[in-house]
Amino acid sequence: MSIRDTLAVQAKNLLNRGFFHILGSTLTNKLIVFASNILIVRFLTQDEYGVFSYANSIYSIVLLFTGLGLISGLLQFSSEKRPVEEKFEIQRYVLTVGLFIDAVIMMLLVFVGYGAGLSIAGSGHCLAMLAPLIPLDYFFQYASSILRSRKLNKEYSMLLNVNTIGYTGLSCVGAFAAGVPGVISGRYAAYAITISVAVILLKGVGFPLRSTKFLSSKKAVDLWKFSLPTGISSVFNSVVYLLDVLMVGIIVASSIDVACYKVATMLPEGFLFIPQCIVIFALPYFAEHRLDSVWFSKHARVLLFGSLVPMAVIAVVLFIWAPDIIKLLWGEEYVDAATAFRIISLSLIVSPLRTVSVNLLACLHRVRFNLVVSVVSLAANVALIVPLTFAFGIVGAALATVSTTVLVSLLSLRGLRSSLKESDK
Repeated sequence: MSIRDTLAVQAKNLLNRGFFHILGSTLTNKLIVFASNILIVRFLTQDEYGVFSYANSIYSIVLLFTGLGLISGLLQFSSEKRPVEEKFEIQRYVLTVGLFIDAVIMMLLVFVGYGAGLSIAGSGHCLAMLAPLIPLDYFFQYASSILRSRKLNKEYSMLLNVNTIGYTGLSCVGAFAAGVPGVISGRYAAYAITISVAVILLKGVGFPLRSTKFLSSKKAVDLWKFSLPTGISSVFNSVVYLLDVLMVGIIVASSIDVACYKVATMLPEGFLFIPQCIVIFALPYFAEHRLDSVWFSKHARVLLFGSLVPMAVIAVVLFIWAPDIIKLLWGEEYVDAATAFRIISLSLIVSPLRTVSVNLLACLHRVRFNLVVSVVSLAANVALIVPLTFAFGIVGAALATVSTTVLVSLLSLRGLRSSLKESDK
């Protein structure tokens, strides 16, 4: 068979499995999100956008604790080869316990919003308004993980499209009509639509939770042993991309600088959807074959290479044309963000190593290693971002973020290589 015929067969297989549905919907959604973010920046004043970005960065950090990692456990355990009845028990447990945890988190966030006295005026009230979105987002993630674990990629893509179009479209309408309160109100309306569609999809694919038994204590402990370390690792890894905005707000205490830095991060971080999209599709297959070392090693290399190449090209393009891109998309008033934009763009070259390696290590149940790397990541980020932001402002925050990304990516890749060598023995 020729190379052309082989590629055609592989493409057809990917199409049948729903990869291009995920890729297409994710690409479309990211473009919609990016366009809506540009519009929101245009609709809000620079001061309003700074206040909203600061509050939203705190909300985004807290959102990482949603369900304390149970969503990760749900996807992994539901994708593995287990009895169907056991999977339903896990799904019922994750739904009920996770929503209870998020209700507690929501109340704590409301208290912080109204009682903590945040450094940027107006951000506390904004944060309290965002808090009830946490359990709504949890159910969306829950439904998405159910569909992914069953390899229902077309249905998953549909749900993702509904959420993104509603979330971004209604947020833009709200920003235009009522400023920051309008943005938040638009998010509530979007989640109401998304959850309605999710319930319909879950009923359509068979979701008998009412008749399902409760998960046994032993199985619940096993689920938590995977979910909690994975969740903590995910928090620490993601905080690298969120702590910078928070620290700029605390240290510089300027809504204008927060707005500029948020603009600098928006496009480079937006392109992270490429390796994430590939992982979203591939992860259930890797979880299913985690005990097949030959299959796992072979496809892990393909996954890494396929993620690295496009990101390196994008990083170079963003670095070269940074000022022109900022002027075109956000206007002259944000051109001061160009240097930070260039620095953050460089992280795209290595970030796929982290995205792929961390997820594959989780598939291999190497959750403790991921947790150790995540702790190192957070410690390094804090150690760098505080002095560098004091010294160089938003440029220092960008340098700290990129340095931490490089460190974590290399450590995660080394851990994956060691795990694959152990599996091959």
